[in-house]
Amino acid sequence: MACFTHVSDPGDPRLTDYLNLTDVELRKSLEAEHGLFVAEGEKVIRRAAAAGYRVRSLLATEQKAAGLADLAAVCGGPSYVVPAPVAEQLTRGAFLGSWRLMAIDGFEWDTPATQENAVAFGHYESDVEVSAYPKVRVVTISECASHAVVGAQMGGITGTGSGEQTLARGLYARLEPDWLLIADRNFYSWVDWCAAADSGAQLLWRVKVDLRLPVLEFLPDGSYMSVLISPKIGGKARKALLDAVRTGRDHDPRQVRMVRVVEYAVADRDGEATGEVIGLITTITDPHAAPAPLLAQTYHERWEHETGNKQLKTYLRGPGRVLRSKSPDMVRQEIYGYLLTHYAISALICRAATEADIDPDRVKFKRTVRLVRRRLGEATAFSP
Repeated sequence: MACFTHVSDPGDPRLTDYLNLTDVELRKSLEAEHGLFVAEGEKVIRRAAAAGYRVRSLLATEQKAAGLADLAAVCGGPSYVVPAPVAEQLTRGAFLGSWRLMAIDGFEWDTPATQENAVAFGHYESDVEVSAYPKVRVVTISECASHAVVGAQMGGITGTGSGEQTLARGLYARLEPDWLLIADRNFYSWVDWCAAADSGAQLLWRVKVDLRLPVLEFLPDGSYMSVLISPKIGGKARKALLDAVRTGRDHDPRQVRMVRVVEYAVADRDGEATGEVIGLITTITDPHAAPAPLLAQTYHERWEHETGNKQLKTYLRGPGRVLRSKSPDMVRQEIYGYLLTHYAISALICRAATEADIDPDRVKFKRTVRLVRRRLGEATAFSP
């Protein structure tokens, strides 16, 4: 493997192309601007090279490098080999730089119409109808690349403490320092932002248009520095705090939090402006660590959480099916069973995708479920 350069640090700047290509949309934008695309797998790489495409660089695990040595010798660009643990950090869509992409969101499940479930979880009610079944609300944190759920809180659909914000508060203490947590605008509040940020994780949250975000400094990438101030502080006290921040004086984090703001407009399929402006706030204040266009692309990885929810509710449970358990404790146990099964299958898919150097999204979840079900009858197929 004389043609390969060994790289052991996933944050090495020589791996920037691989770290920053976090999803399909980002790759498309880079293709349009720079003529770049990612070829995944030895067969595809060889076909691209044979078709006359110039190889910008090669990346392989130690296991795969020997089979690509002839191509590395003539590709004209640098070739890198990384150990397996580093390759896991290069799983497509899994990381932004050194931060693992995670998303938080909620969903609902119908439970059997027993008195116990109705009292514990409640029925959804609107002005014109009441749901036929009691519903349990589940808020989860999942990895964007694999869709694997790593934390969950459950509650009712009505009553005090039943909202997504309230349930999410039970999860913020579990955040890890190397995570970038992505959240929709329904999750922001001063208290929740502070709780999540104090965990040490990085945050990228959408906020509502009425949130006051004064401009402190415009940054070269189009984002700007701003400040969040506790809603308990108003009037002259708020103005004094803002003036103190502008002049660089020390501030109490119980009252003030510095953020970076990324704003961008959403176009329709024809490229025409829709008038909708999305505002994101992040704890990543260095634009060189995560430029504004990259954060805008990364925010849309949040939709991977919706894909995971569909896998849970449609492919594992079955479309339109109600949970079986007739008591609240058993409902919670049944949901945890689904979550654990989904985690195991997601981990299997992610491992296979990483070894093949492809995006986990290219491995069909439904097909994997069928494969697993067919092998469950084999005594040695899976360890207990």
